[in-house]
Amino acid sequence: MRSAPIGAALEDAAPLSPDYQLGNEIGRGSFAVVLHCTDTRTGTRLAAKKLQRYVHGRLPAQQAAVVGAEAAAQAALCAASPSILRLVDVRQDDNYLYLIQELCLMDLAAWLQQRGGAPLSGREAASILRQLLSALAACHHAGIAFRDVKPANLLIREINANGLPMIVLADFGCCRSTADPPPASHASAGTPLYSSPESLHSAGGIEGDIWSAGVLLYHLLSGHYPFCDPRHRISQGEFWRRVAEAPIRTAGPAWHGVSPGAVALVHRMLDRDCSSRITAEQAQQDPWLLDMTSSRASDWRRAGSGGAAEPAQPQLPERMQAGKGMVGNVLPGMPASLASGPLHASV
Repeated sequence: MRSAPIGAALEDAAPLSPDYQLGNEIGRGSFAVVLHCTDTRTGTRLAAKKLQRYVHGRLPAQQAAVVGAEAAAQAALCAASPSILRLVDVRQDDNYLYLIQELCLMDLAAWLQQRGGAPLSGREAASILRQLLSALAACHHAGIAFRDVKPANLLIREINANGLPMIVLADFGCCRSTADPPPASHASAGTPLYSSPESLHSAGGIEGDIWSAGVLLYHLLSGHYPFCDPRHRISQGEFWRRVAEAPIRTAGPAWHGVSPGAVALVHRMLDRDCSSRITAEQAQQDPWLLDMTSSRASDWRRAGSGGAAEPAQPQLPERMQAGKGMVGNVLPGMPASLASGPLHASV
């Protein structure tokens, strides 16, 4: 049976069976489970993001619209940038909605953990950042704020011949159209450890994605986080005070050997004034980033990581263009662990 076009109402999606067979669990979060999945027609191994059809406080049609908006945005964006996780199909059964996606090796968080949490070299960090910026530039050009940049939402498609991870941006459950009116509440989305100062008082926008990417770059280069160690407990108020005003330290033993150009880019991305914070397209042209990745330009083209060129404009679903694009998961306050987030791995 043929599925409905991605982005159509999920009530029109074809049944999951018999075209797809579910397997073992890959990852689990607060709102979804990701399972191994096989296309029984071709034998292709994929991943299925399984979401509840019936959610407390939301009509089934509303839940289908929310998941459908997430799917349509991801489908449009992955067509515009190869650094976005590829969405293959949307399916349903009596109790669940399914987003069928490409299967990746692991997430960046697991890859970093395998390395023992040690800092990366400048070239390794730059290669990851450049791919992330390519994905974010596509989102921002389309008027979409991703709002949950973190290692668990960066999946590794493959390891290239140089041993570098080729990453894709995944999980659009927190994304929001910048054309939407601000939500009635100021609940924040995303993961606090990577959240920007302005996200404490607003729904968060594209500038917040750059801040989150800056926190990631800080961590990749130094092995530390700019405002806290997630292994140590601090109060919610103290954490946000540090995000708002604590010095961003890029000196000391952890920063020995890190180039001044890398440090300068970290500070441009962690500019507390979101109006002057560097954009994704500007960051792609940063001299340090270009120097660190220029010798691998052919690898970028083959692996589909994108470049600094302006991404194609994807056609977003009407419901995201018309002020109904608030999708996915909202955190009403700081969770017990600053490092936790609404979704895990590719969930």
